[in-house]
Amino acid sequence: MKKILIVFLIITQYAFSQNKNNTPKLVIGIVVDQMRYDYLIKFQNNFTKGGFLKLMNEGIFLKNVHYNYIPTYTAPGHASIYTGTTPRYHQIIANDWYDKKKKKNIYCVKDETVYPIGTNNDYGKMSPIHLLSSTITDELKLLNKSKSKVISISLKDRSAILPGGHLADAAYWWDEQTGNFISSSFYMQQLPEWINTFNNQKLPEQYLQKNWTLLLKKEKYLSTLPDSNQYEKPLSNDSLPKFPYDFSKFLKNKKLNVLKYTPYGNSILIDLAKECIINEKLGKSASTDFLCISFSSTDYIGHLYGTEALETEDTYYRLDRDFNNFISFLDKNIGKDNYLIFLTADHAAAINTQYLKDNNFNVHYFNEEKFKHNLKLYLFQKYNDSSIVSEVINEQIYLNHDIIQLLKINELELKREIEKFCLQQPEIAEVFLKEDLKKSNIKEYSLYELVANGFSPSKSGDIALVLHPEYMNYSEKGTTHGSAYNYDTHVPLIFYGFKNKSLQSTRFYRITQIAPTLSFLLNINIPNACFDEPIEEVLNNINIPTPLYQDTHNQ
Repeated sequence: MKKILIVFLIITQYAFSQNKNNTPKLVIGIVVDQMRYDYLIKFQNNFTKGGFLKLMNEGIFLKNVHYNYIPTYTAPGHASIYTGTTPRYHQIIANDWYDKKKKKNIYCVKDETVYPIGTNNDYGKMSPIHLLSSTITDELKLLNKSKSKVISISLKDRSAILPGGHLADAAYWWDEQTGNFISSSFYMQQLPEWINTFNNQKLPEQYLQKNWTLLLKKEKYLSTLPDSNQYEKPLSNDSLPKFPYDFSKFLKNKKLNVLKYTPYGNSILIDLAKECIINEKLGKSASTDFLCISFSSTDYIGHLYGTEALETEDTYYRLDRDFNNFISFLDKNIGKDNYLIFLTADHAAAINTQYLKDNNFNVHYFNEEKFKHNLKLYLFQKYNDSSIVSEVINEQIYLNHDIIQLLKINELELKREIEKFCLQQPEIAEVFLKEDLKKSNIKEYSLYELVANGFSPSKSGDIALVLHPEYMNYSEKGTTHGSAYNYDTHVPLIFYGFKNKSLQSTRFYRITQIAPTLSFLLNINIPNACFDEPIEEVLNNINIPTPLYQDTHNQ
């Protein structure tokens, strides 16, 4: 019996050794900023067979994936996807937050200890300085002793930096002043020559010279709102939000930043991704490489025009064609069975509140600055001092504890007084005190859990507010995101390539399950602050053999 077992193990090990492709040669993590789940369903009849439809129909399409914390912003979203944990533990609690020690607002990836590479302005003074947990990309580098390459790219700095983690070989983001992709001294001392060559092509100018017209015949579009409606913001004060878009004035005045408000911001990132794969020889070594790509123009366009705009719809049709092109490139240069794509979004977006009001919804706007002013006025009347409140940001109230001690105010009584004031405001649905949110190990999926998962006892405010559904903390035009409600938390998730079988599922999953799933697929450690479980449906639909342990001690 023992001899039979040994023979079985030897045969199994031999079979395993002959299957050299047990992990993908290249993983491509794609995040589409502000992509709602329903966009893929609503727009599918105008997609090409080789773009979104290919991913949806041939990949593992998970339709009911949600963010399990608030605020649903860009920086926490990217950090949570790649760390497999929530802001409570990775500590990227927002895009900006109030620093209690420095007594000022700080930016999530701003780092004054590094210097810019490829530019002379502060766009390059960035790093993952505030990210406190490891990422799947970190764990890949740690396992392979840096033999794997990890490169991360985006227009937004935070969307390039946070996915790459602490050990990325490079992160590149877009300097909207110069139109070039840049980095920081955290990663390198100078840009590689291929990046300089890429920048020297002046692609932003070339793309903007094309202007922006509708990709398809207008009757094919699904938007019920007319072009140039009252819910959209214009690109500039002297223009209308209307097709066709002429960028000649922007080019003349060298305002290249307009690129990010066009679908060409996505196209140039595809161009960069291709050059990165070719020049860095990604997917060509014995170890798995990782390319993180985050498309930011979808977010800029969404904020400007809203979820129901022709501009937003056209952007997704053009992104679909970009994906068609990119997948063909990957098939040719890497081979379909050699790469794995996962695609998701860092958050979704709300329908414009004014549009809902005009269609009989009982919804309103919330002005955070006005709220802060009224709260300070209220506290001045109660305590004869308005400086009790240091800041109101991300719908959280930060108190000035030095002043509270100086005035000898009972802190808990003060918080209850503020809670009472907040609940009198018609926009506010719930109020949570820091003392309650410090409790951990919250398991049930609830509003309390979402607030607690996004709350850092050391960094967050003293009181957290939750608005009613569709009550927007934004202007009356365009849209935003950040809430605990489905329109902001619900995003698609697709795994495609590398031996996957097609599958569509409506089971509920958390965004923090992506990282442990990838960890098992790549045979690497789960990120250090990840407490979530992998998605079994994905693991069961990607056929990767696992090596058996061969005991030779008694042979």
